[in-house]
Amino acid sequence: MKTNYLDDRWSEITRDERYFCAELFHIIKENKAPFNELLSEKGIINSVDVDYEIGYEVCFYRDYICKYGYKNNTSIKTIKDKNGKFMFPQKRTFDLCLFLKDEIIIIEAKAQQGFSTNQLKEFNDDRALITALLGADKGVNIKIIGLYSSEYKPKKNLNYNESDNTSGKKKTLNYFDGEITWKEIQEKYQTHTKILDRADNIYKEKCYKQIKKKDYQTDLDYYEEDQYRTEDIQYDTEEAQRESEEDTRKAIEKAKKNKSREKSE
Repeated sequence: MKTNYLDDRWSEITRDERYFCAELFHIIKENKAPFNELLSEKGIINSVDVDYEIGYEVCFYRDYICKYGYKNNTSIKTIKDKNGKFMFPQKRTFDLCLFLKDEIIIIEAKAQQGFSTNQLKEFNDDRALITALLGADKGVNIKIIGLYSSEYKPKKNLNYNESDNTSGKKKTLNYFDGEITWKEIQEKYQTHTKILDRADNIYKEKCYKQIKKKDYQTDLDYYEEDQYRTEDIQYDTEEAQRESEEDTRKAIEKAKKNKSREKSE
């Protein structure tokens, strides 16, 4: 159906990954097989026959604590660490979650943009916080999977080791336990092509704006270059920023070791 005020359907206008995740949620619920096949090929699950419940916009910390409590607390707002800060993120939500028997697969999605430095750091915190909330004795494995456009090209350091300072710098994909693209999903389903294609094709899509000015006889069509030039610079320098942070951290560690060595001598 077309409206009197939009030239296109809303699904052809929106750039919000939450919209595309909502669509994917229903696609998977309707038929898990193609999605399971992709996850199996990527080594994310062990078998195409694995069973799970899928959740959308999962506010895990808040709702788990409300249902089961944490150390006699049933409100996330009352749980604080020794410094008086909230222990669990108040409004943290995961785009999609797969709840397996002894594993939680968290899928964090992007479409028009890439992952920011702050988001990547949150993923490390999530692994530790979920384990603390459930209890390490439960042995629940936490995997975080990146879902993004095939046009987005995040990097990975194949030699990186969290416990080895000599293994090089941590890149974007080192924060994930696996990755998939919207295009790969579309190729598996061969259905819902339009919506999955849009999710994959809108990476860095610019806003188009039409202006009317009295000084011109015709309308001026232009892109909001200033706004998006700033965004492009931000996305393109994300890994450079992380590398700088990593260099600073290593320099501090080295200085501490040297100082400790001098004291012992």
